[in-house]
Amino acid sequence: MDDHLGSEIEHEVAELRVRVAMLERQVRELQGAPTQPVVRPQRPAPTQPPLAPPQPTPPITERPTADPRSAGTERVKRLVEAFSVQTSEAILKWAGVGLVLLAVAFAVGLAIERGWITPTMRIAAASTVSVALFVIGQSIRSRRPVFAETLQGAAFVSGFFTAWGAIPMGVVSGEVGFLAMVGVALAALVASYLLDSPPIAILGLLGGAATPFMIRRGLEDPEFLAVFAALIAVATLVVFAATGWRTLLVGTAITAWSMLALAAGESSAAAVVWSIGIVGAALWMVPLVRAILEENETVRDLPAHRLEEALQPLLKSVPHRFAIAAPLVSLLLAQDVDLSRYEWAAVIGAVAAVFAVAALALNVGRL
Repeated sequence: MDDHLGSEIEHEVAELRVRVAMLERQVRELQGAPTQPVVRPQRPAPTQPPLAPPQPTPPITERPTADPRSAGTERVKRLVEAFSVQTSEAILKWAGVGLVLLAVAFAVGLAIERGWITPTMRIAAASTVSVALFVIGQSIRSRRPVFAETLQGAAFVSGFFTAWGAIPMGVVSGEVGFLAMVGVALAALVASYLLDSPPIAILGLLGGAATPFMIRRGLEDPEFLAVFAALIAVATLVVFAATGWRTLLVGTAITAWSMLALAAGESSAAAVVWSIGIVGAALWMVPLVRAILEENETVRDLPAHRLEEALQPLLKSVPHRFAIAAPLVSLLLAQDVDLSRYEWAAVIGAVAAVFAVAALALNVGRL
């Protein structure tokens, strides 16, 4: 306290001295004498900093509620952008691979014309190229997954056409070539599961579906076509049950039902009717069971593929829609089948029972 009082007295004395100096300067100015500048002493800084002024609080504004229509539009916009970018990349890479294959085909054709390459050598070289494409793709999968997937898909395409080309060249018989084409398609399905690649699975599906037509047993043998369609559907649905790829499910339904429609238009034999029933039941039950397992979280989730992620908003509820569409499409394809009232009652009762069990399972999973 004494120190503070002493500092205040010293400051007051200094102020008085300044005032006296100012008065003396004014007197000298009146008398015409030169004046000296007066230096005002600095006030000592306070021992405590002054309190900061209170900050104004920002006004509270209500958060605008999201418009569901704008949210849906934004979701569709993001989907279109993502899908367009991924599709453009895939198209460019597939175009590059296609050009390379065309160049190789031109060089091989020139060598064949000049007799440098025998048919057996051609098939062996094409098989080697297919294996090399797959191995190269696998070696760069960790660094460039998109390009690696393209190379491996091209490997299966090349292998499929190699097996088909061996038949007219006389290297193998028609039965052996047919089995080789089916083997390549099945290998693509297995590889798609191991590599987590829906595009390769779709290539296997398309290759298998094209096999009856390429060996010229499609429309000429509708019973064979129907049975083959059922086998393709069962094989691809096994992969779908293990992976849950909606793109493969939709591709299987379109391919199998198209082949069955062609067969049903040519024949109403028992093989065609049974194939329609098997495909319809498989496309009805397998997605429904998969949906129940997903609701109960009892299936193993695979790493999401970019194609499945891009199409997820469009294909999320596809299994539930197949539960309704599969029986109807099957009845339309088998409309020539004559059933008695008791047989129809059994069919309708079985369908109703399955729907009841599925609805109960889905509701229990949500509790």
